[in-house]
Amino acid sequence: MSAARASLLLLTEDSGRDAHATHEALVRSMLRLIAPGHDASAIAIEPANDAQRDAMRGNIWDSTKADDRPRRIALVKSIATRLCESNLHVVLFHYDGDRRWSDRDTCARHATFEKHIVTPVAQLIVSRTEEQRTRALSRLLTIVPFYSVESWLYQNTPVALRLCEKHHGGQHAATFTQWATDPGALDEEHKPKDAACLSDKFNRALATERFPAKTVVAVGKSFHAAVERLRGSADLVALLAALTPDAG
Repeated sequence: MSAARASLLLLTEDSGRDAHATHEALVRSMLRLIAPGHDASAIAIEPANDAQRDAMRGNIWDSTKADDRPRRIALVKSIATRLCESNLHVVLFHYDGDRRWSDRDTCARHATFEKHIVTPVAQLIVSRTEEQRTRALSRLLTIVPFYSVESWLYQNTPVALRLCEKHHGGQHAATFTQWATDPGALDEEHKPKDAACLSDKFNRALATERFPAKTVVAVGKSFHAAVERLRGSADLVALLAALTPDAG
């Protein structure tokens, strides 16, 4: 294993014990789709620190309450600092769309993210040249599942069925089987974790045990959109290319 030569800071609003491991596995599956042969051991995907985690959990980052503002400001400062440190530093920011994919144009959270995170981050790096600022902001990338991350994870049908049978006596086996025949339906499910017995209790297993990234991206909905946002970062793509041995 080579020493990590680049780092991705992963911020997620999910606050469960396995939240980072779950989202790290999903991010690594996205990176493999973009650059299948890259040296994954050279990329560290770092979890939020305590202060960042405190600002992310409970949707404090998009809160308008005065009491929450100091934590959001601290989060913004930490993101700006990270982006300015190196062209090898990328910040991944996960929040749920909280809408069905077909209703994605009504998702107000995108505008909130621009207002509460992107704009103040840009203001903190305003002393740099316009080109440097634009480049730094291009490494702040969102990961937005619709409705929520379970819309992606429940597409890991073999693992979902095994867990459903083991822990719930197959209570929703028919539901998972139906989703397998029409995986795009999961992006249209309102609160998918409330629609099946697994809830969010087994997300880590669903993300880490042979998650079918190629199948999920082929659905062409929110997972595909997240991958394309990562692919649209020139610095990230260049980093992955630098970590990919020549085919010859």
